[in-house]
Amino acid sequence: MKSVIVITGKKNSGKTTTALKIKEHFPSTKGFISLSADAKDEITLLDLGSGDRLPLMSRYFESDADVGAYRYLQSTFDYASNVEFDDKGVVIVDEIGRLELRGEGFDFLMRHLLSLSVNLIITVRTEFLEDVVRHYEIEADCFSPGNLDEILRKIKSLNPDWN
Repeated sequence: MKSVIVITGKKNSGKTTTALKIKEHFPSTKGFISLSADAKDEITLLDLGSGDRLPLMSRYFESDADVGAYRYLQSTFDYASNVEFDDKGVVIVDEIGRLELRGEGFDFLMRHLLSLSVNLIITVRTEFLEDVVRHYEIEADCFSPGNLDEILRKIKSLNPDWN
């Protein structure tokens, strides 16, 4: 069973902000952050490796694929699934939840990352945590968004040479 660092909290609790702060402390971190606009009508995907931003979800997309009030672009999830990762380092995936539990969204990417030696950090809403742990058969080392210093210490303890 692979151990994964999980940043978990309720909706709008600071999970994504904490993930972005991890990237500031460890610039070589790769992965994906889901960013919403102020009105939260659209969500873009930030590729931490390239800096590219791609449209991910919107209340207004013309698509049959949906999660909650949003429609999503499968092509953006496909893009994420095709990014190559070294078999080491830190990778963040924000956010794992309802879509992945249906075998969609980042599910393929998650399964691939779990097969590598990367140290994986994911964000998960509290309401989905138990199901995500069971779905991916992971051992979750859970932190709330307010515990950034503790998360950074954990990452550093995994390999003191990371930057």
